[in-house]
Amino acid sequence: MAISEQIQLALQAYQEVKAELHPTEPAVKPFRGLPDFDEVVAGLGPLPQESLLMGLANDGLPVLLDLVDPAPGPILVIGEGGSGKTAFLQSLARHTDQFNTPGDIQFGTITPFPEEWAHLETLPSCLGIWPDTHPSAGEFLMRLIGWADVLTVGKQNVLLLLDGLDLMTEFTRETRRDLLWLFMHGTERHIWPVVTVNARRYNEKAPGMDLFHTRIFGHVGQYHIGRSLVPDPHADLTALQSGTQFGLQSQDGWLRFSIHP
Repeated sequence: MAISEQIQLALQAYQEVKAELHPTEPAVKPFRGLPDFDEVVAGLGPLPQESLLMGLANDGLPVLLDLVDPAPGPILVIGEGGSGKTAFLQSLARHTDQFNTPGDIQFGTITPFPEEWAHLETLPSCLGIWPDTHPSAGEFLMRLIGWADVLTVGKQNVLLLLDGLDLMTEFTRETRRDLLWLFMHGTERHIWPVVTVNARRYNEKAPGMDLFHTRIFGHVGQYHIGRSLVPDPHADLTALQSGTQFGLQSQDGWLRFSIHP
């Protein structure tokens, strides 16, 4: 199942849950421009179990990642500098606290700029923040592979957040091998790689890029670069608001959504 179908099903599931809990409440009203994120989320009520909030669509409905279905595989986030790629990953990390049972979902981050993540290191769901140049980053990937069988039979999920993969040039051969394994098999074992790359440095022929069938796009100021990434003429990456707005292809066309600023 493609992520476009998965998002549609998640939205449907949310609407069904909402109708059961509040049968007389009106639906969330569409709004113009970017939503007041906190206000809209507060009015959503319970989200479907084992779904992670990625953002809010322009009609106010949640855009959800169903952590039960591994079909979307690893997720690639592409945008130019300042488009909000790190903010998107950090938004996912913050939303791990929506789960009722501690430990249902945890995250670990590998990044060239660990100082940008220091404020999230104290979250209960944080497994750690590792500089990409430190051996501990490779050790974390190796540990994840070791945990894979245990995670497969349980309800726990791990977000593997790789912020700036295009800048991670010092991985050992063993670390790159482990990373490719996680890209290929991670979601089947409840390990969700979510990876950012800069649009100007994106190389579709780089090892592992062909494994990313789910792609989320941030602002790209040069139209021709955006069109090379997304051929759909309705997907104008120059029109996305830097820092808060992203887009992806859905079965109904181009879907824009906003993250918590």
